[in-house]
Amino acid sequence: MGRAVRWRLAAPLLATGAYAVLGFLSYDRTEAYARLSPLIDTSVTRVTVWWQPWVSVVWVGGLALAAVLALTARRRATALVPLACATAAAVALVQADGLTRPNPVAQRQVCDTTTTPQVCVNERYERLLPQITEALSGLTGRLEGVDNLPVRFEDHPGRPRAGEVELPGVTPLGWSVVRGKLADPRQYAWEAGMALLSRVECDDTDPVVDRTDAAVEHYLAPSPVEKHFDELDARGDEAHRAELKARKRARARLPAMAEDERRAWLSEYFRTAADCDPKGVPAL
Repeated sequence: MGRAVRWRLAAPLLATGAYAVLGFLSYDRTEAYARLSPLIDTSVTRVTVWWQPWVSVVWVGGLALAAVLALTARRRATALVPLACATAAAVALVQADGLTRPNPVAQRQVCDTTTTPQVCVNERYERLLPQITEALSGLTGRLEGVDNLPVRFEDHPGRPRAGEVELPGVTPLGWSVVRGKLADPRQYAWEAGMALLSRVECDDTDPVVDRTDAAVEHYLAPSPVEKHFDELDARGDEAHRAELKARKRARARLPAMAEDERRAWLSEYFRTAADCDPKGVPAL
């Protein structure tokens, strides 16, 4: 590139542009040209046939080699060889049938059945199960003996089945999981607790019910930013300070209950956890 365009940023900008083009191909709705992109990660639900990675290397690498030879080779016609290989590889990828197959691992889970709810992770991330169980131990410990709960946190493709609730995702790796460890166990536990509070799908809820939901959320696994919003309300106007006072009063009710009373109250609460109608929802 330096011989053709002497601007120092030409090569990195060209590489960035090529990456963007390949990324655009990934979202091709016809899926034909999406196969040309090496950026697609199908390893969760599907796996590729054994030869697909090698053909992709020929396709992408052939283009790069053709560009280099076209600029540097004594006989520029030499560039036609890798260009022809890249074209043949592209045709093979676009026209191939059965390029991927279902990933058997995607449908298998490993579970810790000693908790309430049980904790299940995709078999692909089996090594993370002890960490996830530990991160959720405070939440699951407080739910021991409570009725009307999902049977398990699940980690399989698609919507949760009856009696299950979706486990917070561990992908993309490098965000939720860094170097094989949960990046923020407290945030992860809060996300799991929020998954149990399915009233988030309601268009509108009663303020008293909102306060009750927030108190249960605080008891099970408080939000990492809860303190920040409390401080904002404490510095706010009279209405915000009054709401904060009511919120703190509701939070204090659950820990103050006797164990049997709290277990019965939570059992009744989770019986109505998906109800958008405030009638019947126990209040604090």
